[in-house]
Amino acid sequence: MGARARIGLVLLFVCLGLGGCDPFNRDEFKHELDTLHSVSAEGGLLAGEVAKEDTRTAFVRVQAGHLAETADARAEKLTDADAPADLGPQVDETISLAEAIASQLQDLEFSPGDAARATEVQNKLRDLTGAIDQVEAGL
Repeated sequence: MGARARIGLVLLFVCLGLGGCDPFNRDEFKHELDTLHSVSAEGGLLAGEVAKEDTRTAFVRVQAGHLAETADARAEKLTDADAPADLGPQVDETISLAEAIASQLQDLEFSPGDAARATEVQNKLRDLTGAIDQVEAGL
């Protein structure tokens, strides 16, 4: 196999490993916003159940951890995205929101029996969900 063929294969594997070489577009960004909205809203519902002391701590730990990981993954994807310049400010804001959502969910994960803290998390996640909605409305 020649040097050009090897370089071509390496580039192919890099592109496949990165999910393709296409730039990040508006539709993909909207999908990420929808995912973050769902994660934040579900986290808020979970926090509400904790605040009412109406759920098991093991379930809260697992579910909050899963949601936090999802929010972190969205932040990483957006950070690595090759977003068009016109989406730059919205992408940056969304990264910050995703990180804040993950942080709140981690608080819930590590304090699954703290009803007072869960109420705070629920309120913050409600605000973060609203902020995600505002970003989407501005598109």
